[in-house]
Amino acid sequence: CLTYSYALKRILNSKNIDAHLVIGVRTQPFYSHSWVEVGGKVINDAPNMRDKLSVIAEI
Repeated sequence: CLTYSYALKRILNSKNIDAHLVIGVRTQPFYSHSWVEVGGKVINDAPNMRDKLSVIAEI
């Protein structure tokens, strides 16, 4: 998911779209995931990813 999300962010940014790569985690059981947001909306995953995981980075 990280490679795909990073590539999508770069493509969107190259078209002057302000996209953000977001990385989230949960501890029990451990799980990490990344996705892309534009204007605060998830565009390549479930719209409620921020509710499911704790965001640890936004790039």
